[in-house]
Amino acid sequence: MNLMTIRLEVDTYYEYFMNTFSWVMFDNTWELFKNTGLFILPIIIQILAKWAKVREEGADEGNKGKLLVNWLENYLYITITLMVMTCIPLFQVNFHIIDTKLDAMCGAQRTTPSPQETQLGQAFHETKLNGKAPEMPLWWAFVYGVSKGFTNGLVNAIPCRPHLEELSMALNQFTLSDPMLREDIAEFNNYCYIPAKNRFLKQMRNDGVTLNNAEVADIAWPGSKILLEGGFYGKYHVKYPKKYWKYLKYRDWGFGSDPAAGGFPMCDDFWKGNGVIIGGEGKKRSLYYRILDAYPEDLKQQVSALFKYKKIPGESYNDYLVRYAMSPQKLQMSDGVNPYGARYSGHYSEAGQAGSGWSFGNWGKSIISGISTFFGALGATVTDNMMQPTFKILKFSLQIIQPLLLALLTIATPIIIILSGYKPKAIINISFAFFGLIFLTYIWEVVHWIESWLFDALYDSSTYTTMNDPLNGLNNHSADNVFNLVIGIMYVVFPGAFFAMLGWAGINIGDFVQKAIDKQNSQAEKSGRKGANMGLAGVDAATGGKSKVITKHLRQ
Repeated sequence: MNLMTIRLEVDTYYEYFMNTFSWVMFDNTWELFKNTGLFILPIIIQILAKWAKVREEGADEGNKGKLLVNWLENYLYITITLMVMTCIPLFQVNFHIIDTKLDAMCGAQRTTPSPQETQLGQAFHETKLNGKAPEMPLWWAFVYGVSKGFTNGLVNAIPCRPHLEELSMALNQFTLSDPMLREDIAEFNNYCYIPAKNRFLKQMRNDGVTLNNAEVADIAWPGSKILLEGGFYGKYHVKYPKKYWKYLKYRDWGFGSDPAAGGFPMCDDFWKGNGVIIGGEGKKRSLYYRILDAYPEDLKQQVSALFKYKKIPGESYNDYLVRYAMSPQKLQMSDGVNPYGARYSGHYSEAGQAGSGWSFGNWGKSIISGISTFFGALGATVTDNMMQPTFKILKFSLQIIQPLLLALLTIATPIIIILSGYKPKAIINISFAFFGLIFLTYIWEVVHWIESWLFDALYDSSTYTTMNDPLNGLNNHSADNVFNLVIGIMYVVFPGAFFAMLGWAGINIGDFVQKAIDKQNSQAEKSGRKGANMGLAGVDAATGGKSKVITKHLRQ
């Protein structure tokens, strides 16, 4: 039978697969009941039950016959209608993944990758399972479409606010995969940044100048504007030849003698991409833009959107990304070792004192302060290290379990409907369960929004935000066990409270519908009795009361 084709939306390939699988199983389950004839068994049982009940009602054949006809008429009309709407497939479904959606980063557009760009998409991107396409009955297509549309509408209505923790986790997962780039970063730090910074600090100390907080923050990383614009990098060369720079005798004499190996650019040229570059690629070969290009485009857009949301001017997000990638912690995470060596992994010391290294997100702290902070927060850190992974696993697992529960409900739906005897109450409760599971997407987004709002309210201040770093406060809140506990509980309590309210509404609506049907049957019963009694009264009047004797004789 040729079915009409409808298109329904899903958000991910994971949801795509689970929906396709579950609705194919729904169809197979119904086919099994239909081919074996078991789908008619509840109807037969209900007919026999009503016939047995009718035998106990009334006082004569006319009354019993009228009752049975009215009851069966109502029951069969309702049952057949519900069977057609909820069990018999009417549509062939083409699930479609939303191509582009407004990301939670407030203005950063991200496009869903093609199936070939994802492992799950490569494994499963067809609309059929073993040659069978998913099919849906009319009612469930309506419930799914309305629930999905209503949920997505509410999600889009949530005020724009970046998901800071999600962005932080995405940055934590980012690594520099190019070993040559990591070596160049280590080389720049060791032979450009450290000598230039020490030269600058020595000059400030000799001049009796004390650095302010902004200057301390600026020289705390290799991209320091003071070191670049003050000419300090122009006094140092890179140690190893770079093939994209030509060998120049006036500049490179004493560093090497093989022009084929490349030149030895000055540190500022190597950072900015200035100078004589083979192929005229300019900035593309600068260390700064090579680091920036190592980031995925969507991650750069999200960070850019966050900086715009925080109203941080200019392209500060580029400096932030480069600074983050060049941190010793990130480089050590990228290849398992600290490329700067042990003596370059310490924090920058107080202003005016020569430091040997730098650390992302921890500049401006003295060694004594760091030691006291370490011992003071040791207990909280140990506890947090146990709690935080648990909460993060909880957040992600709940959102993964959601499509699994929806698939389980879909597969079990025809069994529940048939075992319930096609009762409207059961179908209404299942419909509410479908809506509730789909609506969980909105619940997650609300919790995300509250989490980001709490983070901004508690940690977005000059105390926690430095060097145009809107995520720096995240390093502080990660140690706040109370914050993590509250957020973790929200992921459990919010869905639980929602389903409690939804369950109350669903059960009461189901009871209301069932009572309305029972009331209709009761009215039919009264009509049957009234009609039968009127008939007997007429016969009684015509026979002069002899009908009672005849009825009594028949009963005996």
